[in-house]
Amino acid sequence: MLYPTTNMWTFIKLDTATGKLSHVQYGVGDTDSFEYKLSDTDLTDQLGKWSVKGRYKLYSTQNRWTFIMVDTLDGDTYQVQWGDHPRIAPIPLGIAKFSKGGPTTD
Repeated sequence: MLYPTTNMWTFIKLDTATGKLSHVQYGVGDTDSFEYKLSDTDLTDQLGKWSVKGRYKLYSTQNRWTFIMVDTLDGDTYQVQWGDHPRIAPIPLGIAKFSKGGPTTD
C-alpha cells in the first residue's frame, strides 16, 4: 500500500502483512524514479505474530518525517521515521497523567 508524504515526489510503501517499508519516488526523468528499503525487517517474524494482509496501517503526523504504524490486530503502535536515518521503534503503552498544560509522564 502506498502512503503519500508531504513531499510531492515521495510515497512510503508498506507491506501490510509484515510491516516492511520502502521509500518510493517518482520523477520526470529516467533516473529520478527509484525505490529503496527503509526497513527490511519482517515484524511478524521478529515478534512471533501471524503474517496477515492488512495487519499494519500507517498514519501521517504533522512531522513530515514521522508516521505512526498500527498493528490493526493487536493494537501495538510504532513510530516510523523515514529520511536519512530511517527507523521503526515501538511506542510503549504507558500511563500519562493529565494536567491543564497537557499530558505528562511523571
